[in-house]
This record gives sequence, structure tokens and C-alpha cells, in this order.
Amino acid sequence: MSTTSYCVAVGTTVNGTVQARATALGCSGTCLGDPSGGLIGAFPAVAVLSNATANQVLSDVGGVATLAAVQAAQATANTAESAASTNAATIKANCVAHPAGNITYLAVAVPSVAQTTAQINALTKAVNALIYQVNQLYSTTNGT
Repeated sequence: MSTTSYCVAVGTTVNGTVQARATALGCSGTCLGDPSGGLIGAFPAVAVLSNATANQVLSDVGGVATLAAVQAAQATANTAESAASTNAATIKANCVAHPAGNITYLAVAVPSVAQTTAQINALTKAVNALIYQVNQLYSTTNGT
């Protein structure tokens, strides 16, 4: 799992003033350029980056970003990261648990329609869990 990162992004030079601003805004550091993949329209800006939620950019042109706004963006990203971590554990557990049902089903000599329907549902959930796990899609556990 990735972790959320926060930085003050600048377009040209990282200097002591930029570093002091990053500290004042509770950022983990500074960066040169746009780490958000093109979301920053003007520098300087605060980038709150996370794989678990949409990246957030707060303009700091003229020093307008506030510590409270940065902390709110960080809290949103951290909450999403926490949920993604929990979901990842659930999805992995589901992947591990699904084969037991398959083995039981395979032992049935002539499965009934109800057993076959239940097995199709179980296989669908197993496939979903594997797709989520392989692609690290941890925003939900629905259908796993």
C-alpha cells in the first residue's frame, strides 16, 4: 500500500522560503515541478497525493493556502488510505478463502441447480477478488 504524501510544489526553484512555507503548512517537503500529473495550474501550490483517492491541489499563489485546508486535504487522503488498507486485507482473505468452496463443490457427484447457482455466485466473487487483488483496486470490497 502506498502512503499519502504532501508537498509544496514550485515551478522553478526550491529555496529556504519555499521550505519554510512547506513547514508552516505541515507538508512533508517540497518538490520541483508538478507531482500531481498536471493538476497544478499555477505555482506555488500544495499537492496532496494518494493512490487511494483523487490527488488534491491547493493553490498557494500569494500565500493563500492555510494549514487548516492542508490538514483537511491530508485527512481526506489518510482516511482513504486507511480504508484501502482494510479493504486490501479483506480482499486478500477472500482470495484465500474461496478455494475451499470450490473444492467442496467439486466433490459433489451430481450438483443440484441450487448448488450450481451458488457455485456460480461464489466463482464470480472469487474472480472479482482476484481482479481487485491483482490490480490493487482497494476502494471497495463489493462483490468479493
